[in-house]
Amino acid sequence: MRLESLESFKRDTSNFRLFAMVVIACSIGGNIFLYYQSRKDIQEAYQRIWIVDRNSRPYMAEIQNQFNYEGRIFEYEEVVREFYENAFSCDGSAIDDQGSENLERSLHLSGNFINGQTIEDLWWEEKIISNVLENNWVYEAQVDSVIFDPDTSPMLGYAFGKQIIQMRRQQVTRNMNFSFVIYDLAKRTRQNPFAAKLDQLDLFNNTVISTKRE
Repeated sequence: MRLESLESFKRDTSNFRLFAMVVIACSIGGNIFLYYQSRKDIQEAYQRIWIVDRNSRPYMAEIQNQFNYEGRIFEYEEVVREFYENAFSCDGSAIDDQGSENLERSLHLSGNFINGQTIEDLWWEEKIISNVLENNWVYEAQVDSVIFDPDTSPMLGYAFGKQIIQMRRQQVTRNMNFSFVIYDLAKRTRQNPFAAKLDQLDLFNNTVISTKRE
C-alpha cells in the first residue's frame, strides 16, 4: 500500500470515529433531554386535575391553587347539592346490608348541625330507613337555590328546596331549608372530590307545604 493511500485511510478512519462519537453523543444528549422533558411534562400533568360535576361538565384545576382558582364557588354549590339530594332522599334501591348509600355520601360531605347532631342522627330520629324498608316510603329532595355570603369567613350559605315523601296513601311535600358554613379540606378524596365540607347546619324551615291523598 502506498504512503498516500495509508495516510488517506488513517484520515478517513479518524473522521469516521469522530463522526460516530458526535452521533453517539448527540443521541445520548437527545435521550437525556427527552427523559427530563417527559418527567417535566408528567410532573406538570400531575399538577392539574379534571373536575367533573354531576352533569358531566368538566373543567381543570391547579392542585397548588385548588382553593383559589376561578370557579371554586361552583364547587361549593355542587357540595351543597350533593349533600342535599343525598341527605334528604332515600328509597329501597339505595339501601343494602351495609346501610344507605345516600347517608354514607352525605356523611362524607358534612359535619354537625348546630345542635350537635349529625345527618345520621336526623335519619335515626325520623326513622327514615325503617320507613323505607318496612313501609315502602320513598323520600325525594331537590335544591331550588343556593346562596352564599362571600363576605363571611368561613363562608356562610343557605340552601332552599323541597322534600317529597311518597307514603302508601298520600304524598307529603315540605320545605327543607337550612343554613350552613362551608370549610375547605386539606385535599380531595374519592369520597369528597370537592375538598369542602358543610358544617354548623341549621334546619330552619321544614314545614309541610301540601298533602295529597292518593
